[in-house]
Amino acid sequence: MSFGSLRNGDLMDIWEGEDYASFRRMFVKRLLAVQESLFLEPTAPGEVYECLKNCPLPSACRTCYKAYGL
Repeated sequence: MSFGSLRNGDLMDIWEGEDYASFRRMFVKRLLAVQESLFLEPTAPGEVYECLKNCPLPSACRTCYKAYGL
């Protein structure tokens, strides 16, 4: 997955670009959803699964072992 090239701009241009910012927001949304579900009430594993299902990984990350903590 590519969000730009340092040949065509600097790192901050890529970091602040809409494509990369949108990509990062997906992970923040997942993290916040899980934290909220754990904070509000005791959460069964199935509830965490449902929470993550409602905030899916970006399509390019769905087959990455890192996304699943492996």
